[in-house]
Amino acid sequence: MQLLVQRGVRVFGTASSVFKLELVRSLGATPLSYGPDMPELIRAATAGRGVDAVFDSVGRATQAESLAALALYGRLVFFGEASGSPVPIHPDELYPRNLRVSSYWLPADPPGRFDAARRELQEWVVAGRLRVIVGQTFPLAQAGVAHRRLEQRQTHGKLILIPRPAA
Repeated sequence: MQLLVQRGVRVFGTASSVFKLELVRSLGATPLSYGPDMPELIRAATAGRGVDAVFDSVGRATQAESLAALALYGRLVFFGEASGSPVPIHPDELYPRNLRVSSYWLPADPPGRFDAARRELQEWVVAGRLRVIVGQTFPLAQAGVAHRRLEQRQTHGKLILIPRPAA
């Protein structure tokens, strides 16, 4: 969200709790409640147009809403499967609005491209142009608790596991 906002893109961010919606707002995006009415909320916020792109990290559970939120010539990009793999999409679902569906997986990028992007992001963090949100920290011994919180969607930002100090 932060990278797109910095480039002047109007960004909508969905979240399932009031706290997470406030986090979306604090990062410069327009918060929208997550749920089946999300496409209608998007259309209302865009004068009926929809959005040019949806970046979907959830997958199966949000696939239909993500497609429905797209404008003419819109693009859906899957980059995660938190709720399971997306189901196959028949071309007939894409034709009426000339939609495109794709995916992104960081390890597929050439190593040099990843290294350059990593360096640039680190520079932005140091310069204060990019905020890293640390949601919670846990001792390494509580990794199971941290994982359960992730599974139950009780987290925001990054979770950090702290190893026991060396003796």
